[in-house]
Amino acid sequence: MQEPGPEPFETLRWEPGAGGFARLDAHLARLARSAGYLGIPFSAASARAALTAAVAERSEPARVRLLLARTGVPGVTTAPLPAATDAVVSVGVAFELVDESDPLRRHKTTARALYDLATARAQAIGLADIVFLNRRGAVAEGGISNVFVRRGDALVTPPVDAGALPGVLRGELLGTGRCVVGDVTLAELEAGEFYLGNSLRGLRRARLAPGMVAVSSEP
Repeated sequence: MQEPGPEPFETLRWEPGAGGFARLDAHLARLARSAGYLGIPFSAASARAALTAAVAERSEPARVRLLLARTGVPGVTTAPLPAATDAVVSVGVAFELVDESDPLRRHKTTARALYDLATARAQAIGLADIVFLNRRGAVAEGGISNVFVRRGDALVTPPVDAGALPGVLRGELLGTGRCVVGDVTLAELEAGEFYLGNSLRGLRRARLAPGMVAVSSEP
């Protein structure tokens, strides 16, 4: 049987009351771009309706996953949102490299087996995320986060052509001038101030854990 093609999805933060879905328009815009690239029909109205229905009975902040099937039908799942913390989080670095030329790196889709392995591995060993380098040896992104390094007064994040997903929080920070694009090295993460960032959890100060992590197999 032929394997189904990749499906685009978004992970959103929802809070009751006036908070609602954080950065909803940006999430739907990215989903629409990915659906167009993959040739999947997309209705923003249907997606909004599915999201609204999914949280109708919730009263606590939630992690909401919106998956667009190959048919164009949106599916939504929800889970409790872990409490926010100001603690510095520990981050690993993967032995495996990502192919920065892969066009799917520009889209958030289910074609992310290596990243799913990294997420499971990080949870198993007590890390917040695992950062990947690309084939050039530059920082690409984390399994569930964009990476931001402090240079003077500016935050710098890897470019899309380095293998970085055009994250929703990343786009907001770039649009407001709080962040600029530039190549980021592993040495900068080892020596300087850096952060993980995504729309679900915001920016989190991070530090590297010792050694590197084998994502695809047990050490």
